Amino acid sequence: LAAPSVPQADLWNHGAHLRAALAAVLIYGLGAFVVTDVRSRLVVLGIVLAGALVQAGFGAFQYTNPQAVPWLGWISDLCPQRMEGHAFRARGFYHNANHLAWLLNFTGAFALALGIWGRVGLRSRLLLLWTAAMLFGACVFTQSRGGIFGMAAALVVILLASSGVLLRGVVGRNGR
Repeated sequence: LAAPSVPQADLWNHGAHLRAALAAVLIYGLGAFVVTDVRSRLVVLGIVLAGALVQAGFGAFQYTNPQAVPWLGWISDLCPQRMEGHAFRARGFYHNANHLAWLLNFTGAFALALGIWGRVGLRSRLLLLWTAAMLFGACVFTQSRGGIFGMAAALVVILLASSGVLLRGVVGRNGR
């Protein structure tokens, strides 16, 4: 039996779905069985929100400084020149600006919901609301149509739920 002549890069790509599925199962298992107390989950949440803020900050830097800056070393490679006739899109450390928009929307909606409904102190609530505002604001720099639509949808759902429309049910009913 002869092994098929497949380049090494193709073999690596064939296993990408399996590796992604195994990573998802591992992360779920850690969340469900290891990180079970409230303090540990808040630490994980803090790390995720801090990482999203770093991505948002770097994306804002890319958007406002489209010219590569040589003194930044390897970071300059992540700030390509503005293409003629095309607006520059912030993409953080992602290859695609749409991926950054997803991260910012996901974490921004989570921070907003926790800031509105969470049982946290005033300082934590204000920090979460400020974080949500920064993440949603940075999403605009990605110029992602789906990202901006997703941001608007998240804001509408959270505002409707906060006003009680989703909690009461259909308008005109007592919610019983």
